[in-house]
Amino acid sequence: MIASAGSKSDEQAKAAAVQGVIEDPKFWHHVRMTCRHLEPLAIAANITQASNTRLYHVLTTLANLHCIYSNLNLEEDSDVRNQVLTSLEKRWAAADQDPFIAAVVLNPFLRGDFLGRHIALTPIGLCNMLKRLHSRVFRVAVDADFQAALCVGCET
Repeated sequence: MIASAGSKSDEQAKAAAVQGVIEDPKFWHHVRMTCRHLEPLAIAANITQASNTRLYHVLTTLANLHCIYSNLNLEEDSDVRNQVLTSLEKRWAAADQDPFIAAVVLNPFLRGDFLGRHIALTPIGLCNMLKRLHSRVFRVAVDADFQAALCVGCET
């Protein structure tokens, strides 16, 4: 590599410096760590930016990212873990959560099982969330038919 850098000494010095970096095992260790940290984010970006993305894809992708970064246990990963988790939690707190949660809970294949037992997802909490969402989307008050359909859906 140095021989192909040219005849000038400054070009050869730059080539030698680059070759030194390339031959350093620490450099490749850091490249592997960076790839390990960025790969889940790249996959998440591809999922959430696809033309066929649905709301439940977004929430399940965020949940998967939270799980992945929560399980980074090496000391050298702690800064990345803390930064990513803080960012995810900040953005989730600022998001309009009701549509995402409803999309997961009402999806017959998911039914919100992976969400756990959060206090807002009690049957009454879920019912109130769905009523709020219905009122916002359709701009009408929740009627008795909606209530009856919701009660039947909660029993199954």
